[in-house]
Amino acid sequence: MPEMSDFRWQDDIYQISELLNTGLDRETLIAAINCIELGANPQAVAKLIRDVKLRQPNS
Repeated sequence: MPEMSDFRWQDDIYQISELLNTGLDRETLIAAINCIELGANPQAVAKLIRDVKLRQPNS
């Protein structure tokens, strides 16, 4: 079972994301990081997130 310290990096990276005003919620941010860690191109992940956000109403 994962320990609390295993998820501390998620809190830290989310706080950095908030300071940078990325507009990403925690779930989206962690999903993006996981995709990149699995080998996805970071620029492609960023473009996908940006495109999805642009298509959402009230964004």
